[in-house]
Formats: sequence, C-alpha cells, structure tokens
Amino acid sequence: MSGGTQGEGAKRSVSEYFEATASATLPIVKVYVGPERKLFIFPEVLLCDRFKFFRAAFESGFRESTEKSIDLPEDDPVAFLFVVDRALEGSLDIQKVANAKDVQLVICKAYILAQKLGRFDIAGDVGVALIKYLSRIRVALVDRIVCPRAVKLVYDNTTATTTLRINIVQVATDQYFASLCMSSSVLEKWLESVSSNSTFHLDVMKEIKQRIAGSRARGWDCHTSECILRH
Repeated sequence: MSGGTQGEGAKRSVSEYFEATASATLPIVKVYVGPERKLFIFPEVLLCDRFKFFRAAFESGFRESTEKSIDLPEDDPVAFLFVVDRALEGSLDIQKVANAKDVQLVICKAYILAQKLGRFDIAGDVGVALIKYLSRIRVALVDRIVCPRAVKLVYDNTTATTTLRINIVQVATDQYFASLCMSSSVLEKWLESVSSNSTFHLDVMKEIKQRIAGSRARGWDCHTSECILRH
C-alpha cells in the first residue's frame, strides 16, 4: 500500500500525546463526525502526526486551524473510531465493530474514510477485515452475503481498481461456487446482492467466467460448488 502514509507518528508512543507540562497546556482539537455531529476530542499533535489530512486542516490558516475543530458530516462515528484505533494501535480488531448495526456498511465506510484521510495502508487492512468478517463460520451464511447497501456504497465511492471492490467481487464469486450449499432464501439474497449494481454484476460474472475457464484449462470439468468441494 502507500508507504508514504504508513506508520505516521510511529516514533511517539500513544501516552506521550497526552502528556502536558507545568509550563504548557495540551493543545486539543475537536472532530465532529456524522450528521448528528458526534464529538471527539484529541490532542492536536496526535491527529496531525497520524493523519496528513488533519495536519493539512489544522495547519492551513483557515477556519479549522483557528477554531481547532473540523466537521466530517458525511462520515460514520463508528467507522471513524475504527480507523483511529488502527492508527493508534497498529492493528485492527474486528470485534470492535462486530456488534454494530449494519457491520458490513461500517467496515466499508471505514475503508472509504481511511482513503479520504490519506491512510491507504489502513484502507488495505480494513479491506482484509471485511473478507475475514464475511468468512467467519460463526456468522450466519445469510449474513455473509454482501448486502446491496454495501455494494452501492462501495461502487459509488471507489474506483475500479480499489482493493475493496476486488474483495467483494471475490467474496460473491466464492459464494456462487458454493451455491449448492445455499438454501433457497440465501441464494435469493445472493441474487439480490449481485443484481443490486450493474457494474458489480458484470464484475462478478467476469470473475466467474475466468474461474471456470481456469478450471477447464486444468482439466476440471466443474462450475458449481462441486469445484470447491473437490479442489
């Protein structure tokens, strides 16, 4: 991923950002996230060290730098914390969003937000987190189908070569080859997902055709879930 943003602020421990001295107060900034403007307060240097986006905003000379506050009205508070936690802790814990409403949407929003904030390394980690979530055995099969709202969000806010698009196409394709293991209700939900966006539909069909062609080139005459079960 983008090495220029990876590991920003890595030389300073998280606790150091919260240290104040007797002669200086700790400069803080306010971040309002979402349409309801949920407030988060951080040491200014923490956000500026870890995100070039905030550094540019708070050192710009414009309103954000004088008022020491910024609004992110289009973003999701849960997704925001997910991204910030990754920037501070160095790893993602899917359990932090596993119980959130619309988990798939939260993870996709976190990916889009990480790109917006210039942390493409975090976006890559979030993309992997979505794959892991959709592959969890403890998640009901019907909930592993990429929901239409997530498909729309991804395809409306990313380009064709982004990791997240590639990931959800691969997930949908894997599920196609496991279709014999699906109940009729789950299969119906898969069809609803794939048909929810015309470009997504074309991407999935292309991937399916490529896999079938690859299987036949290897001498495997299979194109349903038997392919997964045997190979």
